[in-house]
Amino acid sequence: MKTVNILIIILGILAISFVSEELVRKDVLDGDMSMLIPKDFIHIKKEEYIPSYSGEPKPDDYYCNNDTTIEISFMSLPKRSDDLNWCKAFSESAFLIRASNTYFNDTLTINSTKVHLTEFESTFKGKETYSKMFFINLKTTTVIGNISCDLKLKEEWMPKAALIFESIKSN
Repeated sequence: MKTVNILIIILGILAISFVSEELVRKDVLDGDMSMLIPKDFIHIKKEEYIPSYSGEPKPDDYYCNNDTTIEISFMSLPKRSDDLNWCKAFSESAFLIRASNTYFNDTLTINSTKVHLTEFESTFKGKETYSKMFFINLKTTTVIGNISCDLKLKEEWMPKAALIFESIKSN
């Protein structure tokens, strides 16, 4: 039994090191925040982003894999919020009302910074997705970030999405 537990721990460490080798720390949002992002992701600036549908707002910063089945995006709100208490009700009415599964919707602390996380599955842009949507206060703005993937990639992507989310640092 002891050997099995040790083997599980070793496999877990190897899996985490394999996942983290593919990630690099990058400054996002003009250096206001940094986080791990897959090194092979494509960065698309706001000016170059092509909306998927009419009326879709352009993210301020956007990263994706080659076929856009995995995305990381950031959108700055017009002004900074004093606190993140409003995020829970906002997420419930804007995102979770259409969610097929909800995993988390609350505030937590990541690297000494309060972050509101809403983790869920839903249909977005005509496809089923898994999302880790977060709200974070930076120096002059509140940012809505989204780490998402096609639902069929969820099991593969979840460990990476967790590492990416836990790497968030405000600068």
